[in-house]
Amino acid sequence: VQVLSNPWLAGDHTKVVIVDERIAFAGGMNIGREYRYEWHDMMVELTGPVVDYLRDNFEKIWVKHQVLGDFRVLFRRVEPVNALSASDYPVRILRTDAQIVQILKAQIAAIRNARQRIYIENAYFTSDAILYELVKARQRGVDVRVILPYENDSGLINRSNAIAANRMLASGIRVYIFPGMSHLKGAI
Repeated sequence: VQVLSNPWLAGDHTKVVIVDERIAFAGGMNIGREYRYEWHDMMVELTGPVVDYLRDNFEKIWVKHQVLGDFRVLFRRVEPVNALSASDYPVRILRTDAQIVQILKAQIAAIRNARQRIYIENAYFTSDAILYELVKARQRGVDVRVILPYENDSGLINRSNAIAANRMLASGIRVYIFPGMSHLKGAI
């Protein structure tokens, strides 16, 4: 990895597996024994044109971190191999990095527009903006349920989760505790 070409010294936390250019798995799961057998986590299996998008993104990062990568990335070309079919369901890829907060914005918009229910499971409940919107949704009569882990990989976040849980409970939000280690981030 070309660390020196990255002025922010930021890493890529993306977790994507692409198999034979046709199937992708995306989500929060790391690769390792403890993540597969001891932690609670989730990935989704994807097929269709979205796999081309994920492959293009992977290959862009791969090329960028090679010698002269910033220059070489301008000339790379990835041919799509997955045609859109009538049975495909549209998928929107959201990104978050140092300057882009698409995931947070999309979640807040979805919560603000919810009319019936919001179900969230997240190991790291640290967003005051999300908490505020969930409380407002509950006040509108939306059924809001949140699953937090009994433990995660950060003691500081465990304390933050407890504070958020108390605020949610005081607002009428149902809070459930997953009885173990969780790394899952999901919202419906």
